[in-house]
Amino acid sequence: MHSSKYYYVGGMPEAVQSFVADKDYNEVRKIQKRILEAYEQDFSKHATVEIVPKIRMIWNSIPSQLAKENKKFIYGLVREGGRAKYYETAIM
Repeated sequence: MHSSKYYYVGGMPEAVQSFVADKDYNEVRKIQKRILEAYEQDFSKHATVEIVPKIRMIWNSIPSQLAKENKKFIYGLVREGGRAKYYETAIM
């Protein structure tokens, strides 16, 4: 798969399979969103009610964490003033 196509399609086997079959970027995006929403819904199956909001905050910060040149996880990007102690149970 050409690198620019992989940028939009790659990483999730179901999305890649759909693109190979139909070449439909809109369908690929629907599949990607559905998978990501399913991950987020699973948080509540595996964690206590108190921790789930923290897990979601961490989950939502992952794109900005990965976009940084310095790959160290910064709790302040999750929430202004965020500290490791506040998020340690959610990270675990």
